[in-house]
Amino acid sequence: MERARSFLLANIAVSDDCSSKVRLDVEHDASMSRPGLLLFKATATDERCEGDTGVGIHSNLEMFEVELFDGWATQGLLRDRTVVKGLL
Repeated sequence: MERARSFLLANIAVSDDCSSKVRLDVEHDASMSRPGLLLFKATATDERCEGDTGVGIHSNLEMFEVELFDGWATQGLLRDRTVVKGLL
């Protein structure tokens, strides 16, 4: 699970046209994961506005599924959820 989380942290690009400080948090959602399939919640947050509900949207959330394969390592996850695999 930690390898999949690390992969997502390294490969999700976040940006904001109004801020250079955007924090990315990636959390495993064990309640929605199934055998062989891990579900992660990725949240990008503009730290300047965090907790202030009067300034509009300050965070964006996306869900990612990472499939686990015995003997295979995930090499990439494309935007259309295609998993790129390779032998360990």
